[in-house]
Amino acid sequence: MVLQYNPVPIIQIESYGNLSAPTICNQMNIQSQNDQEKLLEANKIIYTESFNNGIFLVDPYANKKVSDVKNLVRSNLIVNRQAYFYYEPKEQVISQLNDECVVALVDQ
Repeated sequence: MVLQYNPVPIIQIESYGNLSAPTICNQMNIQSQNDQEKLLEANKIIYTESFNNGIFLVDPYANKKVSDVKNLVRSNLIVNRQAYFYYEPKEQVISQLNDECVVALVDQ
């Protein structure tokens, strides 16, 4: 159960407005978190649209395309210690002995 909340507009997408998640959920008739296939499709659509056509609404990136400032946002978050690099394998890693591996990036 999710308590009532007020979404905060951050990115404007011409075809979905400034609250893209509720908009696409209404358009695709997504009723709950159990609509997994529809949610995955909606997520893919909104992420692609946000990156390619989204415009930031908040400073310091207001009125700039998401795709144009992506690296700047990332750098600023890391410099200000609000984020860090995170690496994750694209698929499950299995050893030659058929064991599931836990992978870590370390400075050797």
